[in-house]
Amino acid sequence: SSSKIEQISTEQSKVKHPSNNSIQTFPNTAQNLIDFKSTIIPSYEENKKKIKDAFDNFATIQRFNITLEKSDINRLKPGIWLNDNIVNFYFNLLKTHSKKKLFVFDSFFYYRLQQNGPKSVLHWYKNENIFAYEMVLVPINVNNNHWILCSIDNLKCTVEVYDSFQEEYTNLIPNIKAYLNLKYTQYFNLELTFHWVFSYANNIPTQTNTYDCGVFMCKFAEFLSKGSKLFTFLSKDIDFYRKNILLSILNDYVY
Repeated sequence: SSSKIEQISTEQSKVKHPSNNSIQTFPNTAQNLIDFKSTIIPSYEENKKKIKDAFDNFATIQRFNITLEKSDINRLKPGIWLNDNIVNFYFNLLKTHSKKKLFVFDSFFYYRLQQNGPKSVLHWYKNENIFAYEMVLVPINVNNNHWILCSIDNLKCTVEVYDSFQEEYTNLIPNIKAYLNLKYTQYFNLELTFHWVFSYANNIPTQTNTYDCGVFMCKFAEFLSKGSKLFTFLSKDIDFYRKNILLSILNDYVY
């Protein structure tokens, strides 16, 4: 990210004086810029090669009870819709690397909830106290043609929906509310004594096509997992973020 590059740039301009170990800052000369550039290009080239190799000859990855095949990875190419395997794998990476106490639902969860009601999904996470987490992220595939994100903040008792089309969905909030109420009663054997506040997020990045919704959803989830609602990514850079998701999968690191 740009902040990481700025940090690296600052560190590269400082070197220890050979005699007294004090830190000396050099002017930003052309030679220093060349030296700095040479230090970051190998890493960039290495990642560039990783991306090319993954698209050309991807070796199967098995993790989080998910098997990623080349056909899954190919969906990270520009203009292609993300599938459940990519979404679920990436959300589990976010959970693994988040500094927050984070829980993520499987992308199939909401589909079953919508089709068959809250009782049909109670057994999915029967022994999991989802209310003990700071945040719970729910990837939602609306009508099998649009990805949106539902974020549950247990500390604030809020539920927020992030949609890169800025639409609202008739049954979504009632479905989530019914599940949370039933889940609370099932797990604690108590009636819910507080109220959730539901909302749709406004003033967020929006997509300009019909196929990047999954990438937007992943970026919303990434920012939230890092404790930020300041979504600084842009639609014009979305193909770059597709590569970032791929690198996260390959390098086991959230960029």
